[in-house]
Formats: sequence, structure tokens, C-alpha cells
Amino acid sequence: MSNSFSLIRRLVENPKLVQLVRGFEADQFVRLIRRIGVEDAGDLIALASSHQLPHVFDEVFWKNNAPGEREKFDPDEFALWLEVIYESSAQAARKIITEMDDDLLVLGLAANLLVVDYESLSLRMLNSNRSYEDDLLEKVLDSECCLEWGDLFLLAKNSRAWDTLIALLVEVDVDDHERINRILETVLHISTEYIEDNGGLYAVLTSGEMLETDLAAKREARREERGYVAPEPAAAFLQLARITPLEDLVAAKEEDYLTRSYFKAFLSADKPRAAQEKHGHEPLPSLNREFPDIYKELTEAEIITIDQAKQLPDNSTVRASHGFIMSVLREMAKDGEVKWDQCLSELNYLANILMAAETVDQERMRPVEAAEKTIALCNEGLAMLLPQDRQNDRSAIKGILGRESLVKLFRIGWNLASNRREPLPTASGEEYSQ
Repeated sequence: MSNSFSLIRRLVENPKLVQLVRGFEADQFVRLIRRIGVEDAGDLIALASSHQLPHVFDEVFWKNNAPGEREKFDPDEFALWLEVIYESSAQAARKIITEMDDDLLVLGLAANLLVVDYESLSLRMLNSNRSYEDDLLEKVLDSECCLEWGDLFLLAKNSRAWDTLIALLVEVDVDDHERINRILETVLHISTEYIEDNGGLYAVLTSGEMLETDLAAKREARREERGYVAPEPAAAFLQLARITPLEDLVAAKEEDYLTRSYFKAFLSADKPRAAQEKHGHEPLPSLNREFPDIYKELTEAEIITIDQAKQLPDNSTVRASHGFIMSVLREMAKDGEVKWDQCLSELNYLANILMAAETVDQERMRPVEAAEKTIALCNEGLAMLLPQDRQNDRSAIKGILGRESLVKLFRIGWNLASNRREPLPTASGEEYSQ
């Protein structure tokens, strides 16, 4: 992508482009921010719509160390985003805090601050049997990273985020005093339980972990409704496909329990999601028509994507059997066959599994790489089910695609490629290393 600063200026200074960016799907907006870098994207983040923000939070505040591992809340990223946005626009930062889900705000504050009540703290400090830790605690309370808030004391667990968090709390409190008090009382409850379980207040001030299980589960449910696959079930899906006997995969009449669970959640949310995100598709034709250079730049960077059928690898670059299956899929898309909708959902599901649990050259897979590898593995499974003398027979291929799911073909292909301990093929006929 060209110079990020130049791109940001064009996006935020042209009123027409501002409206188009605010109409991006949430996933597209997140990819744009990540491509630019949050440190440089404060002005752009300030443009986010109320529709985009909750999904942005779901994506940027949660991380894992490697594909396939559980994603955990990242308090440093939470603080960084608020700092960047606040430096760019205090009003935009207040808007984000105002629109942020209460549970997420509590989690972010509890990971960066401790809240203790004045009475409990006074009793501790007046205790005649003072310890060395009590003396250290008194020094902490005398530091700049401590604030008296009514009957509460706010203490920093992360001094870097302190100034921004306190400034935002003070400003938002003016507009919604009841909400801020309610949130701080919740953080107080969390802090009190955590202090009691972890050796006293000073020990907690030098620790950093907070429980986030409930919020993580809600986040995974929201992302699942939008088509994402969490890293742990993605890794479990691939492991199950690898260890299941090949003959069982071939004979299977229904999907595995992980796939059934995914589509149950995904399809139940399909209609409301389509209604909510419909406006996200409308800006792209306008962007392409009025700002073709920016459209080209964003498309090449995979920030915005074109029609899914057009993303299938080009027939001219693949092996013969691969070309036939993709040609059949394109026919299904062009003819508007009902089966194509199922195939598209399955392709997205499988590509999301690979992006969540696999790597290429120790890097997380990009969408195009995952799509190509998905097609390649489906081809492996298809070849297994086709008679040897009908490997390139279009009618035979279409017959299998009509009877079997792409998920089944993928699982067979993954099993074959994994258990022969060879690099997995790509749709272009090259190889990926596992």
C-alpha cells in the first residue's frame, strides 16, 4: 500500500470518502486500521460508525500468541487505542467510551486500574501491625497514579494508560454520572475479590491478570454469528479430520459436531445480520466509480473484497482437475443455483478455519491464501471420491458436488495430506508446509 499518511489524508479530508468509509463493513474497517497501524490511524478511527465500533472492539482487543490458541483480552491494546484516539480527538474518545458495552468497559478498566473503597483502605493503613508491604502500599498511594473518587480510590496497574483513562472517566462522568459510578462499583467488586484471593493489595498492584471468561464467550458468539471461527474449535476441527479414519470420513452421512454447531449459530443469525450489514455493500460501487485509484489500492491490499465467486483462483493458473471443480463452482454461482449458496457458506467457513488455526511461513494466513488452500484441499477430497477414469469428467464432478458438502471433501483432503506427511498443495499446484 502507498504511504499510509497520504491515504489517511485522502480518506478523512474528502466528505464523500468519509461517508463511504463509514459505510464499510466492520471487517473491512478493521482491516484498514490494521493495515495503517493504530498509532497512525487516530483520525480514521474517529470516523467509525456506531455499527462498526462493536465489531472493531471484538477484533482489536483480543489476541493469541499463535493460530489455534485461545484469544485473550489485551489490556495494553485497549489502553493504546484509547490513547491514540484521545490524542487525536477527545470528543471521539468520549463517543467510543459512551458507545462501548458496559461489560467490555469494565474489563478494560479492571485490567488497567484497581478500585478500592476508602473505608477498607483506611482500616488497612491504621492497622497497628503494619507490614513491609503496607509501607510500600503507602508509597503507592502517595504517587501520581492514585486518585480519590468520592468514597473510592482509583489506583493504576498500568501507569502508561493512567492519564488517558482518568481523563476519559472524568469527562464521561459529566454526561453520565450514574453509569460511571455503576461501572466503578463493578470494578470495585472485581478488585476486592481479586485482592482477597491474591495476597493483599500490594501483591495485586504488581500483578496483571483479570478474569474475562464471560465476556470472551459473548464475543465468540457475536463473531460466530458473523461467520468467524474461534481458534480453539478451528484447531479441533483440523485435528479431528486428521485422526478420524479415512474410511469413516468417506462414509460419513452428516457433518461433524463442530460444523453442525457452527452453522446452527451462523444460520440462525443470517437474516438479521444481512439486514444490518446491507448498507456495508452499497459504498463499494460508488468508491470504484468515483475514486478508482483508492478502490484499486484497497482491493489489492485485501482491505475490501470483490464478489466471492470472482475470488476463486483463475482457471488458467491451476492444474486440470482443480480447474474443473472451480469451473463447476463458477457455473453454479452464475446460474444462481441454490447449492451455490451452501457452497459459498462452506468455503467461507473452511477458509476461516485455516485463518484461525494455520500459518504460512510462520505467518497467519491471508484471506486469499486461505481460499486457495481450501479449494486445493477440497480438490484432494474430490479426487478421492471420483473414479480414476472420471477425474476430469464435469458431470461426475457436478454430481459429487450436488451430493456431498465441501466440508466433507475438505476433511478427506486434510486427512490425506496430513497423514502422508507431505506439504499440503495449493490451488496453483505449489505446496504449503504445515
